[in-house]
Amino acid sequence: MKTLASIRKSIDEIDKEILTFVKLHKKTKKTNIDQVKKFSGPFRYVLEELSTCCTISPLLEEKLIKRRALVTQAGECKEKKKISSFRLMREFEILYSATQFASKNSLPVANLYRVFREIISSSLAHELKLANRQLRFLYLGPEGSYSHLATQLFIGRSIPQEPIASVEVLIQAVLKDDNAFAVLPIENSTSGYIFNHSDLVVKPLKILGEILLPIHHHLLSRAKKLSNIKTIYAHEQSLLQCSAWLKRAIPGATIVPCASNSKAAELVARSRAQTVGAIASFGAAQHYQIPILASNIQDFANNTTRFVVIGHAQDDWSSKHLPFKSSLVVLLPHVPGSLHSFIKKLKSTNITRIDSRPNPQRPFQYHFYIDFECKKPNIDIHQKVINKISKHVIRNYGSYPVAVLRPSDL
Repeated sequence: MKTLASIRKSIDEIDKEILTFVKLHKKTKKTNIDQVKKFSGPFRYVLEELSTCCTISPLLEEKLIKRRALVTQAGECKEKKKISSFRLMREFEILYSATQFASKNSLPVANLYRVFREIISSSLAHELKLANRQLRFLYLGPEGSYSHLATQLFIGRSIPQEPIASVEVLIQAVLKDDNAFAVLPIENSTSGYIFNHSDLVVKPLKILGEILLPIHHHLLSRAKKLSNIKTIYAHEQSLLQCSAWLKRAIPGATIVPCASNSKAAELVARSRAQTVGAIASFGAAQHYQIPILASNIQDFANNTTRFVVIGHAQDDWSSKHLPFKSSLVVLLPHVPGSLHSFIKKLKSTNITRIDSRPNPQRPFQYHFYIDFECKKPNIDIHQKVINKISKHVIRNYGSYPVAVLRPSDL
């Protein structure tokens, strides 16, 4: 039997062949979402994504079949060695290589990401089926929510995904199941950090990855015109992200915060009144069959939400070439210059976030929430930095690959 390393090498060669095929047969015109051809069979999602960026041919399908055979061999090796089918770091490396190829060859980065996301998702589902095992990806539901879209972007459509009504229930489900993972919105480029979500990520759970999702808010309503709307339902974050538009377009409407935008859409769908509206996604509009009265009502066109993937730590968490981010909470002495002295120890890093929050045990003293990236893409460098400041760290959420897709790619 071939070794797992040699099988992976053969899979990488096929991936290069697929990338080269896309480059040679790329489409010159952009495919709209309503023009995407539907396929059937085990590669249906892969072929759907491929059809948006290149011509589909039997040769391409042969490569996918050959890759599937190698995945079967890899699965048998993992079973023999009692290794998990889900190797998240391996997935990140494949996706990173595909997007780097796309960028260097002037190919649509987001399209190539989605192609390989679905290739990996299909392969993982195949391995799990052979091993009679399951993975669960949980998100704040219902279907069509932004969390659902982020989950699909992270894991693809071949892996089961479950909507959960609240963050508390979602976290508890992951705590009880080593094969469960949660996708949580954690930060927005307009309205800032969502602290009550990060507070619920308790030990031993870690952040394993992140997704950056452009957020396009729409006003869903059966009203014929904006002036007919008297009440608007939405999550408080979305209300903040659309506050200027709401004041300008519907200044007299009553604003009602909801647990989620999907819940807001559900309320509007049930009422059937023409005087209520909800701020929600395009997916929610489709799911609840509510017309979109106004599109893209967010105050900033580049409005983006950062989602994190939460789960139990994996045993192969190392890479020498992926860019990483670390997320920590630190407690510093309450003396002049302590923050300045601490930041000097991070001079070799790029601090991407620093927030202060009250320490409830010591009035008017603070915890600091810090994210940083290192200049060189190597997780070992992150660990060395964390070791230097370890005496101040009260919570290490983990070091994890930065989002493969940037907002400018989508």
